[in-house]
Amino acid sequence: MHLAFYRYSKSDSIFKTFIDRIICWWTCGPYSHVEIVWSLDFEKMIGISSSSSPRDGGVRTKEIYFDSDKWTFVEICGNELKAKEWFLEHSGEKYDFTAILGYLWRPLNKHNNKWICSESICEAFGANDSWRYDPNLLFNLISKNNRL
Repeated sequence: MHLAFYRYSKSDSIFKTFIDRIICWWTCGPYSHVEIVWSLDFEKMIGISSSSSPRDGGVRTKEIYFDSDKWTFVEICGNELKAKEWFLEHSGEKYDFTAILGYLWRPLNKHNNKWICSESICEAFGANDSWRYDPNLLFNLISKNNRL
C-alpha cells in the first residue's frame, strides 16, 4: 500500500492548477493532493486509489493514471482493511472547500461529513486531529516513519 503525493506542473494552465498553487504556497511544499493507492501496475502506472478530491466532488475510489512526473509514492504501513472500510463508509461525502481556508484561519478547521484529501487519509488510518494535516505535512511524516 502506498500514498501518492501530487505536484502540479508549472507548465499547466494557471486556471487548471489555481487551487493546487495556493495549497502549495500556503503549506510551503511541493504537494497539493494525496491519494491512498490500493493497487498499482508500475509498468502502466495505473492504480486504484481513494481520497477526497475537489475535482470529483469529495470522497471516492477510482482508477487513476499516475504520471510519474507529477506523483511521488511513499510506502505506508497500516491497517489496510480498516482504511478501505473508512472509504466505503464515507464514499460520496463532499469535499470540504472551507477547510482550505482553515490553512489560513484555523477556526474554520472542520465540518462534519466533509473532507479534504489528507484529512480523509488520516481519518482512514485513525489519526488524531486529522484536520491538522495538509499534504506536505503528511508527506514529511510518512516519508520518515512509513506510518501515521
